[in-house]
Amino acid sequence: DVVAENYTPRVMASFGLDYEVLRAANERIVLVALSGFGATGPWRDYSAFAFPTEEVSGLAYHNGVPGGPPMLAGHSVTDVFAGAMGAVAVLAALERREHTGHGDYLDLSQIETLTTFLAAPLLDAQLNGRDGARRGNDRDEMVPHGVFPCLPTGEWLAVAVRDDRDWRALCSAIGDDELAADPSLATTAGRLAQRERVHGALAAWTSVRDGSGAAALLQEAGVPASAAMKPSGLLADDQLWETGFFALIDRAVVGVHPYPGPVVRLADTPATFDRPAPLYGEHTAEVLAELLGIDEAGLAELRRDGVTSVEPGSQDWR
Repeated sequence: DVVAENYTPRVMASFGLDYEVLRAANERIVLVALSGFGATGPWRDYSAFAFPTEEVSGLAYHNGVPGGPPMLAGHSVTDVFAGAMGAVAVLAALERREHTGHGDYLDLSQIETLTTFLAAPLLDAQLNGRDGARRGNDRDEMVPHGVFPCLPTGEWLAVAVRDDRDWRALCSAIGDDELAADPSLATTAGRLAQRERVHGALAAWTSVRDGSGAAALLQEAGVPASAAMKPSGLLADDQLWETGFFALIDRAVVGVHPYPGPVVRLADTPATFDRPAPLYGEHTAEVLAELLGIDEAGLAELRRDGVTSVEPGSQDWR
């Protein structure tokens, strides 16, 4: 009794499945609508997908290198953020329903979801009348902060020095007595003024060292550091296998492969991860027969009309 959809607002009504219709059938139903721009306003019926919403929300404006153009995140962060916020909204509606007995209509705009992540830039524009500048990996409150070349060639090491204690630990770990003894670098403000020098010195150290080994050395000194992992590296990461993030599952057609499992591990009721995702239409007949009481003749008619199928691409959606 939860319905989730992310059409433009006009679509569900054109299907005859808007909230009023659904509520008439079941007053406990919860409908969450994750449209691009929300159910009201001049853009309500505009179509949207991830990349344009990053631009409209203001998120892309703050992403990119100094002096460069706005930069997209590289994957569909809109879908992830809106889906997560939608899930929390549904939980809140279900909690409310436990007390009232009634469902709810949840209007969730994808661009508004992204804009909530821009609290600091919004306040800066409101209070100071400025839009800020793209900073890449630089942070004024942490120096050095960024990714630095390491071995194998083409790999990168991420390092973040949070404060003056981290700076002293970094200098000790990399064995640079000259940096450690320079009083002009003892504070964040001093290092900020000489950021290029600091970053250059760190890059000279990382560029001749294995990324994983350098990260371990810095972590042991208390300095946050990590190799910038590629997907192939993640699949071989001992940490992820040790915690049970990956599991080997045998799936028909494709064989045995590692799959990511639940990231939340409940002590008393741990999630099981022992069967693959269903094949295309694998359980359709079972659901229609057991839950809706459709007999074999009815199922055959649905398959013949292209309403259901167990073969991808067999329907003509035109």
